Amino acid sequence: MQRCIFVCLLWLSALSREVFALQEQTFATGDVFFSCLQRDGLGELLIQNKLGDKDAVAVLTLPDTTMLFSVYIRKGEDYQLQGIPNGAYLLWFATGRQWDPENFRFQADGSYERFEKVLQFTTKETKNEILYSSLIVTLYPVVHGNAPTKHVAKERFPRPKSVSNENQP
Repeated sequence: MQRCIFVCLLWLSALSREVFALQEQTFATGDVFFSCLQRDGLGELLIQNKLGDKDAVAVLTLPDTTMLFSVYIRKGEDYQLQGIPNGAYLLWFATGRQWDPENFRFQADGSYERFEKVLQFTTKETKNEILYSSLIVTLYPVVHGNAPTKHVAKERFPRPKSVSNENQP
């Protein structure tokens, strides 16, 4: 009888830890972890994770990797960033399960990538209209896609200055 109770208590204890961990790691699409981006431009960036099988965190940086903005995007969902000023930016993304915002990492199945091409946002005023950049990116491979990505070590993935990262340039 004691053995059964002991095993049941261990099982319940393990189950409650898993439930607590899952509750602790729940984020919604659009949850912003860092933002110092002056959102006073007209540029738009639609980030699609519709066909992705993992949640994602997208990070917009300057070309020198200074972080400007980071946002959570659940699998099967999209996020649109508006108000992007004219300029050149890099887009990084991490996919995985169980996001840890304190360490800026996924705790399970983490993959870290960066789009190879610089994203250019411009605005041009003509006599009759204002033309501005509106870009769409997918966080999953697309047949005949035109935006290659490259894997980066998780230690090289941009983080807010408040998160320690000795290997970050």
